[in-house]
Amino acid sequence: MNCNEFRLIIDQGQPDSIMASMLQEHMAECPQCSLYYKMVFETIENAGQFLVLEEPSADLAVSISDFVFNAVPETRVVPMWVKITTAAAAVVFGLLIGSGVYQSRSANSTTNSNLFVAEAPADTIYMAETTEIMYMSFMSENE
Repeated sequence: MNCNEFRLIIDQGQPDSIMASMLQEHMAECPQCSLYYKMVFETIENAGQFLVLEEPSADLAVSISDFVFNAVPETRVVPMWVKITTAAAAVVFGLLIGSGVYQSRSANSTTNSNLFVAEAPADTIYMAETTEIMYMSFMSENE
């Protein structure tokens, strides 16, 4: 066991019996780790002597709420090229989704061609709505 492992085990808390015996062996060989263990042990056992017991001020809650609720919101700066390329990607994805729906409907309506013509404007509207929803969603998230 080296000193770094020793300190890591001590800092983690209660070691099991095997680790405790390894710690004891290392402390017998290493005066620095033995001193570190004593310092940690004394700090934990006598924490009341080191900590100052002081009541928080009456206006602490008000000052915390002022800090939290009146803080200036963080603004993100998104470059224009990122906005344009992602908006273009939203349009392309909207068209791909819409065209996929359009093609699936046209493949299913092979029996009646008049029915296909009646559905064509609805598919076009669906493609436009899908594209618009994706574009507006992107723009509202990146404003």
